[in-house]
Amino acid sequence: MIALKDYRKSTDENIFYEQDEICIYTKKKSPWPGFRWCVKENGKRAWVPIDYIEFGEDFHVKIKKDYYSGELDIKTGEKLAILEKSSSWYYCKNAIGERGWVPGDVFFARKERKIKHGTKLVRKRI
Repeated sequence: MIALKDYRKSTDENIFYEQDEICIYTKKKSPWPGFRWCVKENGKRAWVPIDYIEFGEDFHVKIKKDYYSGELDIKTGEKLAILEKSSSWYYCKNAIGERGWVPGDVFFARKERKIKHGTKLVRKRI
């Protein structure tokens, strides 16, 4: 796919979660639907897609499959191979072989519609 806009990764910290690893998730509000803030035993933490975790009791989760939290910096027009999709993010590989997650709005324009709010017209993402 070709990137429609630039994206700058949100952190340089890349965390690897192993299959069957037990972590604790928090109620920290995610800026991305479908993700939970998961803290490893060593204190490292990252957003993990909910389809990678199995919920247990007392905020414990088990990682269902290996997960790497790294993101990619992307430039408009850059070609990427999509390897996987989870929630609204894509795990991609760029032309030089780097791999990482990229939000879906890098590839797809967000739909907006005008709605009437009181006496003003406002734009709302749908």
